[in-house]
Amino acid sequence: KCKADLSLLSTKALYTVQLSDLLLKLSSLDAGAVALEEDSFTVKGLIIDVEFSLDYVISQKNISIEVLGDDFILLGDRVWLMEALINIVKNAVEASPEGGKISILLKHNAIFQSISVKDYGPGLTPEQQKRAFERFYKSNPQSPGFGIGLSLAQSIVLQHGGELLLRSASGGSEFEMRFYPKMKKEERLV
Repeated sequence: KCKADLSLLSTKALYTVQLSDLLLKLSSLDAGAVALEEDSFTVKGLIIDVEFSLDYVISQKNISIEVLGDDFILLGDRVWLMEALINIVKNAVEASPEGGKISILLKHNAIFQSISVKDYGPGLTPEQQKRAFERFYKSNPQSPGFGIGLSLAQSIVLQHGGELLLRSASGGSEFEMRFYPKMKKEERLV
């Protein structure tokens, strides 16, 4: 009985630490207390690290991930952008049926660079779409997590001068992290 009580206590303590960590990250971003690094890195390298971080969750549901589009260099804080992408991919895994697939589409042109994560789950209702980035909102109350992931991802993308877009229909949802590269000084109009 004591071991069971300790195990439950450990689980509750871990849950509290995870929630506290997420809230601290979110409030630090909101307060502008985070100094973002400006590193350059390949997006496909970032995706590989995200897949590695979520390997257990992905393999548990037997989800396959396909990456479409050409690799490109992204300029930003790799650690924070990885945090954002982990939250988005994790949500896609949770929304996907057992044995399903997730598509990650890379796109870049003269105006923007983007990473889109598409699941083939049931999609979100218009009401769920309106509330998707709300803190503590979970479209499925039974799902694991705290309902903070998409709000955190949105804050991170906004801090990088980008936007997090959502498209959803009955065939699944797509979250697009879109970034607008800063023009070099010499390219600015005087």
